[in-house]
Amino acid sequence: MERDIIQHYAGWNFYRSSPIRFPLGIAESMSAPEGASVVYSDSIPLFAILFRFLDPILPDSFQYFGLFVLLSYMLQGGASALLLSLFLNRFWVILVGTIPFVFSPILMERAFRHTSLTAHYLILLALYCYFSHNREGKQRALLWIILAILTPLIHTYFLPMIYAVFVADILDNGAKKEKPRSVLCLAGCLCLSVLTLFSVGAFSTGSSGTSFGYGYFSMNVNSIFNPVSLTGIRWSHLLPPLPQGFGTYEGFNYWGLGILLTFFLISIHLILSFKKSKPLHYAKEHPGLLLICFVLTLFAVSTTVIANNSAFINISLPSKLYALCSTFRSSGRMFWPVTYLVYLFCIVYLAHHLTKKQLGNGLVLLLSIVQLIDISPAILAKHQSMTAYSDQFEILTDTPFFEENRDTYKNVISPGTSAFRGIYVALWCSENGMSTDFPFLARFDADLHASRAASVRENLLNGNYDEDTLYLFTEEDESLFHDVAFYINSPELVCGKAGEAFYFIAPDNGDLKLPSNDDSLILYEDLPLIVADYSDGIWDHGVLLSKPNTITFLNNAFSKSFLDNASVIYCEGMPYEIQKIYEDPGYIMVEVDVEDGHLLCEKPLNTNIRP
Repeated sequence: MERDIIQHYAGWNFYRSSPIRFPLGIAESMSAPEGASVVYSDSIPLFAILFRFLDPILPDSFQYFGLFVLLSYMLQGGASALLLSLFLNRFWVILVGTIPFVFSPILMERAFRHTSLTAHYLILLALYCYFSHNREGKQRALLWIILAILTPLIHTYFLPMIYAVFVADILDNGAKKEKPRSVLCLAGCLCLSVLTLFSVGAFSTGSSGTSFGYGYFSMNVNSIFNPVSLTGIRWSHLLPPLPQGFGTYEGFNYWGLGILLTFFLISIHLILSFKKSKPLHYAKEHPGLLLICFVLTLFAVSTTVIANNSAFINISLPSKLYALCSTFRSSGRMFWPVTYLVYLFCIVYLAHHLTKKQLGNGLVLLLSIVQLIDISPAILAKHQSMTAYSDQFEILTDTPFFEENRDTYKNVISPGTSAFRGIYVALWCSENGMSTDFPFLARFDADLHASRAASVRENLLNGNYDEDTLYLFTEEDESLFHDVAFYINSPELVCGKAGEAFYFIAPDNGDLKLPSNDDSLILYEDLPLIVADYSDGIWDHGVLLSKPNTITFLNNAFSKSFLDNASVIYCEGMPYEIQKIYEDPGYIMVEVDVEDGHLLCEKPLNTNIRP
């Protein structure tokens, strides 16, 4: 199961158990003690709030994400038909023309991964507003107002896309005397969007921003013809996969072979019949829209321009501008409106601008067929992932220790700084009525969390703790755990490791359970020395590649209690002489009398100092 789905579901669980108050959308038990908005768990505030009011009649286990995806696909079909109807008047051509929109790879890729990001119909409705400029002005203004309110209730990433089209609408459409009224409408819609965000708690917590990430989760130059995404699904029957550097998997924008071929052939046709087709006529009619497409593309590609695995342009931004751009750090998504404009252009050009309309209509059908054949491996993979349903999935808190202590504590606190495993702790807490400050949201105040974590560690060292609180460190914070646990003298605090990923400091409040049948539970006095699982271009799972008899350990008081003045390492009863020990920031390197240090990896070790 996708990590993001766990985040969405945990956020909904926290919100469901929280009291209803204003601002709506605040779940008090996540990002405790302040609480946080479901905006930042991507739990679709519109549906979360709706079903929160319906909670008394809902079953104990309930989620709405499948329903949301279903509605998104239905509305995608309806919105694309509405958009096409502005240019085409034959029902069956409009119906066939909706196929590429409904089976858009950029839509399918988000389904059941980033659920709230399947609301691509918001983009299509914004484009409908733009192209329907000859319609009644009041109706268009009403639709813009609806989009201004609805969009922040689904996902904030759609906001810049919607307002970019709105700006293009003001630049290109309407008489000059209507411009002030249009600008006033834009300003009013912006105020409504901000007010909506305020009403769902987006500005009520410290989880309201980030200052890094822009230029990493960008759009690769090869994106439109690269059928590769994060999930590993094959998106093309014919085109080969291409490399993706950095985090450009987030900028997945594959058009599909049908659209790629059509766009290429139309471009050739426009060039060869330049005088007759007058391609510059389109630019003169829609300069604002073309400008917005250019700006969105630049932002999507970002200041770090990546082709395949290589970044060949890297422009540094002023810190404040970089932080502002990082508000939408997954910048590759901003290309979506451009993608849908290309879809619209290809379909309408085939059906409307060729001399023989019957031929054009047939080509729209052919485009859709080629598109479906090309992405058929992805459709099949998505189908198989649904039919291979299981109500069980592996989570890192699925151990007897966590199972038997579901009711032991009221709070779970993170004295560490890593956020990677927090999503599993959050899920466990949300299902068992506990609050937690574990960082698992899309946005959180990392500096504030680090400061509080340091205070918690200091309090634990001084014997100050809450007996209703379980203190959990993730595996990434192992050294921080040892820096506390090694020096704790209080018999009321039990320390150890639970499962593969968590270290704990648990107050013995009389209800603490240490199940004897839990093979993954290791108390602190029984913890073995383990080679650090560290890999990069020089190290492989804690073994120095250039000198494989050199292994590394985390540099903390626990490791030093084994290695200081040690002369022999024991592994599975076999002695290995220590030839040299030296330190590096964060690590202790040990040269051992062994041909290949991999022999000692992932195994419990000991030394002659602690036999």
